[in-house]
Amino acid sequence: MTAAGFNQPEIPNLAFAQAEPAFVPGSAWHQHGPFALWLTQVLRPKRFVELGSHAGYSYFCVCQAVQASGLDTKCFAIDTWQGDEHAGNYGEEVYQQVSAHNQRYAVFSTMIRATFDDALPRFEDKSIDLLHVDGRHFYDDVKHDFESWRPKLTDDAIILFHDTQVRERNFGVLQYFTELQRENPTFEFLHGHGLGIMANKSVPPALQPLFAAKGQAVDVWRSAFASLGQTVTQRWDLQAPARDSEKRKKRWRHSLDKRWRAVSQLFAGTGRR
Repeated sequence: MTAAGFNQPEIPNLAFAQAEPAFVPGSAWHQHGPFALWLTQVLRPKRFVELGSHAGYSYFCVCQAVQASGLDTKCFAIDTWQGDEHAGNYGEEVYQQVSAHNQRYAVFSTMIRATFDDALPRFEDKSIDLLHVDGRHFYDDVKHDFESWRPKLTDDAIILFHDTQVRERNFGVLQYFTELQRENPTFEFLHGHGLGIMANKSVPPALQPLFAAKGQAVDVWRSAFASLGQTVTQRWDLQAPARDSEKRKKRWRHSLDKRWRAVSQLFAGTGRR
């Protein structure tokens, strides 16, 4: 008990969140990696589905935890890997990078290159324990994605909504998550653009301490995972010079290759005269 008479709650199995994410591409999800590691190992889901995997950071945090704890979890990343108005449009190299990294988890991880609606028939009703909704962030899109997939969830499934604190570019996650809070058990982290956590119909026993947090206890949970998340950001920032150097090397190699091709074509043309 503190001097103020407040019993500071213990966060169960917090050590799960202290492992470093092994795969850290550029991502707005960086600061929630430790929570994903913790959640996976505490919840121990049988089936995890991510709607919108992009560069794979959040998805592979879950896969890392599954592998580290030897869980019997099947993971599915669903994306077109073409981008959208909010994630930005990107080339085939993103899909290739994610696909290559996925090989280390291929025993339990499946990448599905499709729209969310097209992938729906591949999953039975009441079969998903953990769902991450992170597709296009307009209000109608977020609502459609969740309501379309809700029949696929078990009664005590957990749903994650990223960007609950973003109030620009017509993001609608905040509005929709606020509506869900009125009738469903929820918890929200405010750091890292906001992460909303919702229990489908009932709260799994392992997550009762999180969903039962009130008052100062909420601050304890938020502070702990914000601090852990900040370490990922710091690591990313410290590695910036190395990333910039590698980019310069790639540009230099690309420029050199172009020049060699031009010279080769010139000599080839000369030889034909």
